Amino acid sequence: MRPFEGNREELGHLIERKQRSLVPLNVVVMIICIVAAVSLLFAPLVSIDMGAMSEAMASMQGEDESDGQADAQSEAFARIGEVFGNISVNIFTLANFAVQPDLTTAIGNYAGDLLSEAGDKLVTEVALPAIVEQIQSQGTEIPEIEDAAAILDKFGALGEGDDVDADIAGLAAEVQKQLGKEVLPDESVPDFSRAVRSLYDTTVENNGGEFTVEACICVAASQGLAGGGEDYTVYTSYGELAGALAEQTLNGGDNADEMLSTLSVVLKAVAFAMLFFAAVWLILFIFALAHTFAKNKRFTMWYVKLFGAWPCLIFFIAPMIASAVLPGLTDGAVTAAAAMLGVISSMTWISGICYLLLWAVSIFWAFPIKRKIRYYNRQYAAMN
Repeated sequence: MRPFEGNREELGHLIERKQRSLVPLNVVVMIICIVAAVSLLFAPLVSIDMGAMSEAMASMQGEDESDGQADAQSEAFARIGEVFGNISVNIFTLANFAVQPDLTTAIGNYAGDLLSEAGDKLVTEVALPAIVEQIQSQGTEIPEIEDAAAILDKFGALGEGDDVDADIAGLAAEVQKQLGKEVLPDESVPDFSRAVRSLYDTTVENNGGEFTVEACICVAASQGLAGGGEDYTVYTSYGELAGALAEQTLNGGDNADEMLSTLSVVLKAVAFAMLFFAAVWLILFIFALAHTFAKNKRFTMWYVKLFGAWPCLIFFIAPMIASAVLPGLTDGAVTAAAAMLGVISSMTWISGICYLLLWAVSIFWAFPIKRKIRYYNRQYAAMN
């Protein structure tokens, strides 16, 4: 740059104008920072498409099954995936897991909440169609259930009136209406009613004298979870059932304690790392805000430029590359891992875009202005 031709007062005014020209820049930086920080704190860190996950699991299991079994499994997995949709986890969910003294219980409670939210859909869109398919597989032609919700309403109303047997008769009538007398003839209705009454009595006996669809499903699932034995623990809520499943899954192996300890450490590391990355953006936001009202409106961004890209690299770009590259390998476990990665997404791409925008703003907008201010300050100091 050529030397400034003017007096010291004029140069001082020029420096002030250049400083004021940084105000819009600081506002833009604040907007970028707050978008990045909010996305890291509240947007899904990991989101699993349960529909795609179910399809991947069905295709992997179907490799060892006959065509009919593979198709049935595929349909069942697809229905389960549709019921749960996307399951998302953000920083606060991970942090909650990380600080729990019993990780198994925490995971069980989380799974129980998911089951509670999807309870009715699990019955109408998964359980009833599965029962129909099971009957059909035994050679009995049975029509598709047109209004599963109506059956569920009748089933849920058991015991709400003064006459349980009358409620059961209403349920039997609804089932017969939808399936037809060819499937449930009049002479089979008493057997059906007795089976429902037995299920009702077992549920009420184990649920403090009350009948609910949730308790009924959990009581029925308890025996299956126990492997069909006579002596087993009865669960009456989705939370209890999910907790037992988590306990059985996570604590069943020889290295369960070591695995849980490692998982807890990983969760803590990820949670605190993500909080750190979000804090870096918030610190830059505070500096940009403070310098907007200060005489010197310049500030450094090196810490965001150093750390700001990591969430996007780890949770978005790396899994995307892995899911594209790994299927080319022959190892079955590696291929399965690639299939799982392909259904996992992350909203950390938002902070990645903010990171690129910050670099663009820094290079093409901030740097030229700051360079001139530094030059004018040297000229101003030389005039003393």
